[in-house]
Amino acid sequence: MLADGAHEPVALIRDADHEADITAAGATSLVVDLEQCDDVELTEVLTGRDPVVFAAGFGPGRTPECKVNVDRDGTKLLADAAAQPRIRRHALVARG
Repeated sequence: MLADGAHEPVALIRDADHEADITAAGATSLVVDLEQCDDVELTEVLTGRDPVVFAAGFGPGRTPECKVNVDRDGTKLLADAAAQPRIRRHALVARG
């Protein structure tokens, strides 16, 4: 949807195997693992990107620890990084 508008979407993906799906959807991708990066690295990746849409979540076969690391801690990490002055809009997409 963002690719259809005036935006140039960049998807942060943890697994490079998802790159073809992202490209097919009209976006580019960057491999960034929210379980492994810190706020400085994530802020660098997000700088100049607006809006930021968070739609990550742990998938099938992941551990409950991963759910905490990505769904809770990753959400906070991304929200904190997106709070920088150059990012005016930040959205969280969740299901559950």
